[in-house]
Amino acid sequence: MDNLLERNKKHLLSKKVFFPQKNALKNLVSALNKDKIAIVSGMRYSGKTKFILDMIKKTNAQENVFYFNSEVDTSKKIHTSNDLDILLELHKRIESEPKLIVLQNINKIEWIKSYIWELYKKRKYKIIIVGNNIKIGGIKEIEIFPLKIEKIGTDNIENILQYGQIEEVQLIRDLYFKNFLLRNILEHIVLRDIIYTYDIKNTDLYYQVISYMSQLDRCVSLRELHRELQNHGVTIALMTLTDYVDASIKSKLLRKVSKYDIKTRKEISSKIQYYFADVWLRNLLTETPHLESLRENIILNELEKKWYSVHRGINGRFEMTFQAKKWKTLLSIHFHNSDDKNELKKDARKLTKLWDDSQKFLVVKDKEVYNMRKYFFEDAQIVEIGELVKYL
Repeated sequence: MDNLLERNKKHLLSKKVFFPQKNALKNLVSALNKDKIAIVSGMRYSGKTKFILDMIKKTNAQENVFYFNSEVDTSKKIHTSNDLDILLELHKRIESEPKLIVLQNINKIEWIKSYIWELYKKRKYKIIIVGNNIKIGGIKEIEIFPLKIEKIGTDNIENILQYGQIEEVQLIRDLYFKNFLLRNILEHIVLRDIIYTYDIKNTDLYYQVISYMSQLDRCVSLRELHRELQNHGVTIALMTLTDYVDASIKSKLLRKVSKYDIKTRKEISSKIQYYFADVWLRNLLTETPHLESLRENIILNELEKKWYSVHRGINGRFEMTFQAKKWKTLLSIHFHNSDDKNELKKDARKLTKLWDDSQKFLVVKDKEVYNMRKYFFEDAQIVEIGELVKYL
């Protein structure tokens, strides 16, 4: 057991933090000071462990923390909450009484939820639960995302479209090792976070479903998705498909955006557009990813990193890519795909007819194609992705 304590400590301290997540750190410290407990979630390799280490160092908690990650426990000594409590008591004898307890990837430990509540209510520790699959009502969840675009550089959009925004991948120069690492991460996400966690029996079938979804560029209902898969030779029950999609969302692999009728101010939740937590996933899962879907995907991720609530905006027959809201800020964002200047102006007019207080952006791949003297139409600005990011 003492060896397991040491391995957990080394695992945490071995991480190197290159890009601190300052806003998320403030939120976590605030949640711990207020409620004494918080959940830190995020896609695998988004930087959750580094984030925890950064928080521990900046709050000078190194000597007062008990850290356990079940993935470090390769010999599977910790099966139940009783086993974990024995490890905690050993920590107290060897080191000291901790003030902070950090538990990571613990969803397979028996009776873990009741144990967490005992630690929280009876023993008065501050507690951080790290992972995507432990949900306890009323506890603040802080999601850690891959790097923001401005950390990588707004002039590196093509690089981001290909390799995504994971810190370790962006720091690697060799393209072969970039691709090797991404394939390895995908395997870890699928095998550990989805297949193992949700007891999915048919790995090949899951890959078929998620690969097909990586090519979707429109809103669909689950029944429509089911029919499309059947038409493409993928035999799967609707309930199984629902379970696969739900597991992918809970594991932060997939994100969903529903429609919103601007006139009636009602959400249309029956049809969903699915996006991925990082665009490199789409590139690995399909040989021919839609470029426009990739561009939309990175903007959706940026909006969610900055706490916008995002929908597909419907105004009559016009469906804009995103309507995003954060407090009093409202953004109307539409991706335009044609090189025809007249078609560009048509979409710009549709945006201006929204008659609301939103900031309106028409996103194009390359503004120079249109050879315009000014890149705005009434109150709609024509921008490239790198420019849009600066407004968010």
